[in-house]
Amino acid sequence: MRSLLSLFAVSFLLAADEPKQELVPHELLGVWEGRKAETFGNSSGLQSVKWEFRGDKIIYTRISRVTDGTRGDRVTEIKYRLDDAKTPKEIDITNLSGPLAGKVQKGIYKIENNTLTICHVRSNIEGAKTDERPTEFDAQKRNDLVILTFERKKP
Repeated sequence: MRSLLSLFAVSFLLAADEPKQELVPHELLGVWEGRKAETFGNSSGLQSVKWEFRGDKIIYTRISRVTDGTRGDRVTEIKYRLDDAKTPKEIDITNLSGPLAGKVQKGIYKIENNTLTICHVRSNIEGAKTDERPTEFDAQKRNDLVILTFERKKP
């Protein structure tokens, strides 16, 4: 019992010494509504998707209409990490649930006016180069990339 208490005390002290990562406000915070998704040879609307950057997570909402006209939204949390000192700016996206849970999808992003563009590796594609971050916003050069376009939602 005494060794268990000692172990608890030591782990508590070690945890207290860990530097806490402060969340700095950045240009992505807020709600972004989907506009377009582009993959190798395909382009489609993304109007039924909303991403809200909140803290260190993205609250991903897929809006769906049920046959009686009501909404049946599906909400998922995604963890993200930014490096806006790089050119192009980098984003890593990690799903917290589902078939891609725990897999890091490396990407890049840019904001022009009120438009957010993210290009990232789709790790659910066979042969995806998950260790190679895209270097440009061109889904036609690699079949494992997706480009998502969002528009900032006005408050």
